[in-house]
Amino acid sequence: MRTSNGRAALRPGMRIAGLLLAAGLSGYAFGPAAPAPAKASTLTVTISGPTSIRPGEQCLFTAYVSGGSGPYTYTWSTAHGDYEQASGDSFLAGADHEFQMRVDVDVTGANNASGSESLYVDLDSGAASCM
Repeated sequence: MRTSNGRAALRPGMRIAGLLLAAGLSGYAFGPAAPAPAKASTLTVTISGPTSIRPGEQCLFTAYVSGGSGPYTYTWSTAHGDYEQASGDSFLAGADHEFQMRVDVDVTGANNASGSESLYVDLDSGAASCM
């Protein structure tokens, strides 16, 4: 049986399987939709620390995280840095040359939520001491 727009109509007592076959939909599995996989949320990460330091001096940088939930895992690194020591959300870093270094942190929280941040730090012999 067809409706006025040409689509198959379900009559009382008609089986769904027969309707699917009549519509050319055999071989398809129908049922409740599977739940969508949980999407990892994005963490907002900021780095607090000096933006200008003296060559040869180590300064403290700290990561602050918002969003998601802990516990958080911190992975610190530098580009052009000569000294580094990480402990959780804190990082000591410095360099012997005058130019610029970059301090990077990647943070992962519960449910694989993640975020990252970079801070560019000028190396200048005239910078205030951070020690």
